[in-house]
Amino acid sequence: MAARARKRFIICVLLGLGIGGVFSLALNFGYFSPLNNIQNLVTDAILFRSRDGLTADKVVMMPIDEASVSAFKEQYGRVFSWPRTLHAQALKNLADAGARVVVYDILFDAPGCPATVPRPCPEDKTFADAMDYARQKPGGGVQIILATVGSPPEPAALLPGENIKYQDTIPPIAELSEHASALGHVHPYVDSDGSVRRMPLVATMKGVDVNGLPLQAAASYLRRPKAVDQSGPGYLYFAGRPVPVDNHGLAIVNFLGKPSHLTKEIGPGPVASVSFADVVKGSFDRDKVKDKIVFVGLTAIGFADDYFAPTSVSGAKMTGVEIHAQTAEMLLRSAYLAPQTTQSTIAIILGLTLMAGVVLPFFPPVLGSIGILFVFFLYIVANIWHGTEAEGVMGRAETFTVWNNVFPGAALLTAYLGVILYRVVFEQAEARATRGVMGKYLSPAVMTEVLKDPDHLELGGVKRDMTVLFSDIRGFTSVSEKMDPQDLVAFLNEF
Repeated sequence: MAARARKRFIICVLLGLGIGGVFSLALNFGYFSPLNNIQNLVTDAILFRSRDGLTADKVVMMPIDEASVSAFKEQYGRVFSWPRTLHAQALKNLADAGARVVVYDILFDAPGCPATVPRPCPEDKTFADAMDYARQKPGGGVQIILATVGSPPEPAALLPGENIKYQDTIPPIAELSEHASALGHVHPYVDSDGSVRRMPLVATMKGVDVNGLPLQAAASYLRRPKAVDQSGPGYLYFAGRPVPVDNHGLAIVNFLGKPSHLTKEIGPGPVASVSFADVVKGSFDRDKVKDKIVFVGLTAIGFADDYFAPTSVSGAKMTGVEIHAQTAEMLLRSAYLAPQTTQSTIAIILGLTLMAGVVLPFFPPVLGSIGILFVFFLYIVANIWHGTEAEGVMGRAETFTVWNNVFPGAALLTAYLGVILYRVVFEQAEARATRGVMGKYLSPAVMTEVLKDPDHLELGGVKRDMTVLFSDIRGFTSVSEKMDPQDLVAFLNEF
């Protein structure tokens, strides 16, 4: 390899590796948030594009919906002023119907009576008695899980292995929490675009680890004394099986389908429901809740905490209570989505950018561009094919790895542009400068020959063996003196 070609090759390889290194650092430390947002959208489109027809087997919802608000508004006013005797009656009816676990995505952080009423509040005692009644049912009783809230989030950046952290906690009042089976935090992880794709299975509140509602609900359903068998950076064991999580305990939610509370607008979703008002009145389908986890929460317009989800359609958001329900269903099915490891993603990034740096120096820019774009096309096809393998993943217990599509692809295109830009700008500028200098001393034909391989051009010239044919015309001087210039030129050309 000539010195000039060797120099070009080394620069292109270093350029490719340098670009790959930048993308690898950005991936590892969470920079380039726009790329992360694009990655989320690509994953949503590939993995969740077809989830119709799936139904939850282990969870149902008891929503405080528009029908419930209308049923009790005239008698009791706003939702938050409803007497807790309603919750007590609903809980008893669920217990009598054979519900296995009841989870409240509602924070009972204040007494149910006005401050003028001495504590313990009679309404809270009625609700607590209903909890005791449910927990004492034959067959292990009904497990009752109440919500707790963390506030505010820790401002400091999380270290690898640390859970999502909150400086303080807002628990339910003792009159109720003492009668519950367990507590669980209610916080989903909201991405920068307002969508929920991950759930912190465990959060640290005021220095204490608190299980999320879905994890605690699934553990209670299986009657496990501990929700977490073992955990560490990047792993968590539940019910003897590893749950794929990131370094902060966030699990990708393998959503069953679209939001379930907007049946009239977008059709039925995967999670069945029994209206809170119907359960209070006892006029509900008991088979829907038998041996199920019942999630209780607000879904009525204006009251629900709702978020966009990867399975949202027609702009419909999913309520927080359903996000918890679908996460619990995922845990009980052991149907997980695992993020691709950072190490393997970095290896792919460096491999693709190195390929661009190695291949492009040996081909003309147009031919090299066609080759790299073809590789990029194959990369897209491979990612789409891999995504199709996720179809039906909720139907069986397995872990499906979610590839990082965007960072390697963006790194390859950036390396391609960087190498091509170097060749076009710097090499052509160098060639123009060389032509400018040589054009003053060499004929165009000689300069073209020299520029084919400038490395062979040496100071002092090049020695070569040459054969010269020399001929003369006898009597040329006397002949030329007798001829006109035009005739002489014609004569010489013919000769």
